[in-house]
Parts: sequence; structure tokens; C-alpha cells
Amino acid sequence: MSLLVHLPYSRVTIFNIVVLIFGLLVTLVIGLSLHFNILTDTQCKVPNFFTTISKLTGNELPERYIWRMCMSLVATPLILDGVVLYRALSFESALLQKRWLRMLNTAVLLLHFMQMYLLLSVTYLSSKEHMDYHMGMTYAFFGTSFLHMFSLLLLLHLGKQRPFSNTDRKAMKVRLYCLVIHLSGVGAFIHFANRHWDCEPYAYSLAGMCEYAIICTKLVYHGAQVMDVRSPVMTIALSYRTADVT
Repeated sequence: MSLLVHLPYSRVTIFNIVVLIFGLLVTLVIGLSLHFNILTDTQCKVPNFFTTISKLTGNELPERYIWRMCMSLVATPLILDGVVLYRALSFESALLQKRWLRMLNTAVLLLHFMQMYLLLSVTYLSSKEHMDYHMGMTYAFFGTSFLHMFSLLLLLHLGKQRPFSNTDRKAMKVRLYCLVIHLSGVGAFIHFANRHWDCEPYAYSLAGMCEYAIICTKLVYHGAQVMDVRSPVMTIALSYRTADVT
């Protein structure tokens, strides 16, 4: 037997964004209230007023468990988001006519899976216990995230049916702004991270603020996906077998 579950796509997307924003805000308030000195302390012993997401969500309790709980709630819906967008764009006329656009659509899906793997890696492998691996995964996530955003923007620009609707134009504009801010945030993060290793005061705090800006622009970019998917409902088929009673 099978069971069909119908979920409004816009509500699923909003749920993902709200849960992640809630997790970021709650862990930030609790962390700076209870563990301010620990979270702003660095090996250089210079003054700081802020911290990074990696240190905030991976080192102290209960912040670590709150963030991991939030990620557990949205991990599956976020992965399905990439599949939904892939399927929705597969039926665009331009993709049906051009093979290289279909290949780009597949590449966007693979980048989505890769960035989700990296996001889950930096979530469940804390910087306190796996510092080098965590930092490498963080930089890889930033790079993969930018490639995904750029590739998706290019795919939507070339693959959407012309002329663009007002909704399509608004979504493209939001995505373009987010892409520029995201790239600027990554550049600023790398700059202040290098200044932090040079023991410059407040550089660590500024790098942490850039990290928050990167994540927030990613969430806004993800929210624009509601305007790209034509079908307002996600349908999930659940199959199960009933036992025969004799």
C-alpha cells in the first residue's frame, strides 16, 4: 500500500528558513549571555565583541544541541528542495531543447547535494574537536555555496521561458543581490580571518559577523526559490506493506 503526503511547498520553504533563523538567534543570545568570555577568547588574547558561527554552535552547551536539533529538523526538507527545483526546471521548454542546459541543471543539483553534505559536516564535527577538518569544510562550503548560487542564477536566466514574468524578474533581482553580498561576505571573511591570525584586535569578531552575513544571504537566496517553482504542492509517496493475518 502507499500513502500520498501533500505539503505546500511555500510553507515547507518558510519552515526551513524560520527554523534556521531561530536556531541562529537563540544560540547567539544564549552563547553571548552565558559564555561570552569563552566564545570571544582567542589564542592571541586580544579584545573581541563577537564570535563565529562555528565556535558558537560547536563548542559549548546547550548551543551545540540547539543548533543540531534545528539542522536535524530541516536537513531532509532542504535536500528535497534541490530535487523539487531540479524537477520543476526539467520541464522548461529551453531545457527540453538544449542538452547543455539539462547538464547545467544536473550540475546545480549535484552542487546542492555537495553543499548540504558540507553544511552537515561543519554542523556535526565541531571546531573544538576537529579544528583543521572543520575549517577546511567551512571554506569548502563557502566556495560550493557560491558556485551553486551562481550556477542556479545562470540556469534560471537562460532556461526560463521568455518573456520573464514580474515574479521571475523579482526573484532574479533578489538572487543577484544575494549573490553579490555573498561573494563580498566571503572575501571579507577571508580578509578578517587572516587579520585574526595576525592577532589584530576585533578581527575575529568582524570575521564572525561576515559569517552571519553569508548565511543570511544564503537563506534569502533559498527563499526566492518559492517564486521559481510553479507547483505549490510537494507530493511525497510513502510505501508500506501490511502483514497478512491468517
